[in-house]
Amino acid sequence: MRFLSLQSHVAYGYVGNRAAAFPLQRLGHEVWAVNTVEFSNHTGYGAWRGYVPAAGQVADIVQGIEALGAFSRCDALLTGYVGDAALGDVVLDTARRVRAANPKAVWCCDPVIGDVETGIYVRPGIDAFFRERAIPACDLVTPNHFELEHLTGRTIATLQDALEAARSLLGDGQSGPRVVLVTSLRRSITVGALAGFLTGVGAAIGDAVFGAVAAFGLSFVEDFVERREAWLRGVGGLVLVIMGWTTMRHRPRTVGDPVADDTEHRIATHLHYTTSSFVITVFNPLTVMAFGAAFAGRSLTGVGASLPDASVLVAGVFVGALFWWSILCMAAVALRGKFTGTGLLWLNRVSGAIILAFGSLALISLAPLPWKRMGQAIGL
Repeated sequence: MRFLSLQSHVAYGYVGNRAAAFPLQRLGHEVWAVNTVEFSNHTGYGAWRGYVPAAGQVADIVQGIEALGAFSRCDALLTGYVGDAALGDVVLDTARRVRAANPKAVWCCDPVIGDVETGIYVRPGIDAFFRERAIPACDLVTPNHFELEHLTGRTIATLQDALEAARSLLGDGQSGPRVVLVTSLRRSITVGALAGFLTGVGAAIGDAVFGAVAAFGLSFVEDFVERREAWLRGVGGLVLVIMGWTTMRHRPRTVGDPVADDTEHRIATHLHYTTSSFVITVFNPLTVMAFGAAFAGRSLTGVGASLPDASVLVAGVFVGALFWWSILCMAAVALRGKFTGTGLLWLNRVSGAIILAFGSLALISLAPLPWKRMGQAIGL
């Protein structure tokens, strides 16, 4: 096949023509690349250098290719990043010229507007160009999650939401895209109520383990915490700092899994939710400290002497933890439709910042300062 590709060009990274031309050529196709911008890097980085060529310059290059008689042999037109609204007219004119020379040619439009992590990173008016002029005229459109939400005005929290939004972009058979291919589809707050509940089961089992340790051997727990309190606080604080930082930088995961409906895959994935939350709970030093302090404060040192009492205590810990997780899970499912990909990103940042702050406080408390007198001075 022969492709005419009107897209961006960057010196650093692989987007636009830098990402499209070489793979197509490796597959044996011919690519005529026309650069709509010349940038140092993707604008999503926040800072870049380079320039947007005048619309007339891009049009001259296109017309030069047309003058060679190449348009009659062009099988597909690829368009992507448009650096300036004036270039939109060049894109539409190129599509008309290619179709006039070869009515069978297909126009694939990538409506580059922005992304979940960065928001809109194109100039004003570009989104309106894609929504009102380019998409109604193309044959295939490939928005990402953020662009699909922006173009349709819909919130996409589930796969069904994405399907309905994609169908709203389809043409009527006479004009408009015949195919909508959504890329980088993001997962919302949860992948489902069952996944959230199984995560809670793992955490509840971990809490029950510590409940059993406290119930059957509280003196060991007290001695362990007292002797290694500083180490536990330091390790726990460091763990929280790392967890908070990684949560702040975490990007929403994709849902485009080709084997998501496979039974074996679902079982393995759900088992991963349970085991991972169990491991995190059991190996969290702050959990040890919390249980040791809680049980010591309730004077439960003799509970381990009675197997029924100890069993009731452990069962209570498990049921209580699972009940709390069930509440969180139901709240997440109820709110999932209100969170866009951008909303989930900010949720990660805020929750990560809170975890980071607690970890930092734990580490600061290790400093050799008169914390007790300071606490008494402020009434704590």
